[in-house]
Amino acid sequence: MRHRFARPSPRCQHGVVMIIALVLLAVIAISSAMAMRMSTYSDLVSHNMRAQNLALQAAEAGLRHCESTLILAPFTTPMLIDQGLAADDTEWGSEGNWTAAGVTVPADVLGTTVNYATQPSCLIRRMLLDEFRLAATPTPGSTGVESRGIDPDTLALYRITARGYSPDFRRDASGTAISGAEVWLQSMVRSIE
Repeated sequence: MRHRFARPSPRCQHGVVMIIALVLLAVIAISSAMAMRMSTYSDLVSHNMRAQNLALQAAEAGLRHCESTLILAPFTTPMLIDQGLAADDTEWGSEGNWTAAGVTVPADVLGTTVNYATQPSCLIRRMLLDEFRLAATPTPGSTGVESRGIDPDTLALYRITARGYSPDFRRDASGTAISGAEVWLQSMVRSIE
């Protein structure tokens, strides 16, 4: 027995293959565009992570520079701010303190592998023990300076604040950051004088 397959007449085909091909083409185009977008997004994320890492390294170099400067010359360091017992505890929040002479970390401290458009800077603030405690006495029974036999008047605390920037960091005329990353770090150094 033979089976004869009849071909459909051209009038029965209504362009189904063309519609399926157009739908598949649209799916391929959308998935390609999404893949390109995800690739670009990954590049941006990795660039931002690198900028953040370089800014952190610059801030750490600035912090270490200020710490070593303070240890070598505690009373003559140019980035020292001695405001005394002040109600406002945010010397690092005043841009005028940052623009003062001597707060920028020298380029030789950072090395020669990365060129920073904005050099890291640091501030050192001398604080008295009462100022550090915010004029609050220790709770009874707690271990403190006094319980260790140290005269609180001979103890000096230094708060060091450093700002580091990524190599591509830029500010506009009003001082607002427009590109790059900025990192702030703080440390405390105590000294018995």
